[in-house]
Amino acid sequence: MSQPRMPTDEAGAQTAYQAAFPAPTVGAINAASVDPSISMVQLESDHALVVVRGELRVEFLLSVRQHLTDLVNVGVRYVVVDLAEVTACPPQMVGELAAACRALHAQEGWLRSIASAPCVITALESADVDELFPIYRAACTEFRKAS
Repeated sequence: MSQPRMPTDEAGAQTAYQAAFPAPTVGAINAASVDPSISMVQLESDHALVVVRGELRVEFLLSVRQHLTDLVNVGVRYVVVDLAEVTACPPQMVGELAAACRALHAQEGWLRSIASAPCVITALESADVDELFPIYRAACTEFRKAS
């Protein structure tokens, strides 16, 4: 499988994120694979798509946090997090999304999520209001519609 080509600006130069962080390794996903993975593509200088797959464990959430923080630090303001292929997730994941929402909201940005995986919906529905409020406010998304 070939690596996806990361976009460049009009002059062909790398974006700030690409210069700071190497392109993610994207591998084939098979049905037997449950190891978590995260990949991302910076679509424009201030837009990014983050795809999280597999069985998430608490330890892996540190990687998710770091990727989202790195995006904010290089000026990305609009992030879509695709959680549709998450097979298991700890409830702490909601706190990580809330923290990213707060950071993006502080930069007048937003985080949208694709939360169609049943375990993600369960984690969102069982989260504290304090964790959910920044997600709802920043994303303007009703997660219950996905269930």
